[in-house]
Amino acid sequence: MKHHLYFLLALAAGIGLYGCKKNLAPTAPNNEFTKKTYKPSPSELNVPVVIPIKAVNDKINKELKGLIYEDSSLTNNGNDNLLLKVWKQGDIKVDVKYDYFDYSVPLKIWAKYGVSILGYTQFGETDLGIKLRFKTKLRMDSTWKIVSHTEPHGYEWISSPILKIGMMEIPIKFIGDLILESQKKDLAKMIDQQASESINIKGFAKDIFKTLQNPIEISTDPKVWLKISPKSFSMTPFYGQTGNIKSALGLVAATETVFGLKPAVKVDTILPNLHLTNVAKNNFFIAITADVPYEYATEMARKMQKGLIYEFKEGKYKVKIEDMMIYASGDKVAVKTDISGSIKGTIYLTGVPIYDELNQSIFIKNVDFDIDTRNKLLKTANWMMNGAIEKKLEKSLVFPLKDQLDESKKLIQKTLQNNRIQPGVLLMGKLTTLEPKDVLITKDGIRAFVEAKGNLEIKVDGF
Repeated sequence: MKHHLYFLLALAAGIGLYGCKKNLAPTAPNNEFTKKTYKPSPSELNVPVVIPIKAVNDKINKELKGLIYEDSSLTNNGNDNLLLKVWKQGDIKVDVKYDYFDYSVPLKIWAKYGVSILGYTQFGETDLGIKLRFKTKLRMDSTWKIVSHTEPHGYEWISSPILKIGMMEIPIKFIGDLILESQKKDLAKMIDQQASESINIKGFAKDIFKTLQNPIEISTDPKVWLKISPKSFSMTPFYGQTGNIKSALGLVAATETVFGLKPAVKVDTILPNLHLTNVAKNNFFIAITADVPYEYATEMARKMQKGLIYEFKEGKYKVKIEDMMIYASGDKVAVKTDISGSIKGTIYLTGVPIYDELNQSIFIKNVDFDIDTRNKLLKTANWMMNGAIEKKLEKSLVFPLKDQLDESKKLIQKTLQNNRIQPGVLLMGKLTTLEPKDVLITKDGIRAFVEAKGNLEIKVDGF
């Protein structure tokens, strides 16, 4: 009888202990994500503009032919008694010296000039062959219009001026000088007009503006696109160097990489006004993204935690991790953890994803029990509230991104090496350092935004 009594007491104690084991079923944190967007830092792109002098010469000479100027009034210009016709006699040559342009303009001039002899005005005709020189300074205004200021810079007679009065031919060089002096302002205006019409900076600035808005494919597998959103332009003064007219456009733009399908872009065709500056910068920032899908995070967490046994109160209580799942919960991630042992059921923990710049990884910071889980543990298993699970879980929730970032950087760098995005427009650049910017909770995973710093030039080598 005594043995039976001991058995019954032991069985009762066992039943009592089993009955005390609690099943936890707290309310799960909402499965949602904050619809926050990342705003990339503005990049300042340097766009060197190189216009070959030969191209300018060819364009001017092609468009400027035959009769280029005519004065058909004897009474204009203060009753100057002068009729004038001017033809281009040979090719106009343009050269650049420092910050001004030197024009050499060969002209044939026919003039009819009234001379007072013994109180009577007699008209004589003359043919002049002359090579005029002009100095021109060019600049742009805010509307992208070329502003040209031309001044005479000497001349050279090709043939001496001869005045014909009746049957007489009188070589009178001073009349040629007089004609030249009276007409130099008009000829300078003609040069300014041709310079303005021949150098069309606005045209290819508009082409660049539109072209850059079209996403550039920088990888086919996986699909990665470079998205450039131009915002404003600046421009440095023109100068001459080694047979070219040079300047630099400064372009402020937002730049980022987009994975997957080609992003839809509504192209803005209205060119922003131009800001004038002395320096075109090329501080280039491009947003590189690296993703940790929830499925991958869950798999990693299971590898690190599933099967682990946590002891509490010097082994009095034990909890085993049976399974885990990670998902979005607002601006945090939630860790659903199934447990068994001294207490059975499900607990929920949450934490904030942070990018670790040194190790190029995402880790979950401030891991703690969700509010409802904490309340239920306080009532049923407050011995779990010593921080053991939270601390160890935080150490194991680390997701390396170095390989992703290195691959993205390599793909972008390859694209930036002499990439001709359209005829006459060459994309060139170099990435240097990586700088963390933001971490977002998305529908499919944790996304880190890292900005790659460097320089980018868009060279215009066609005209």
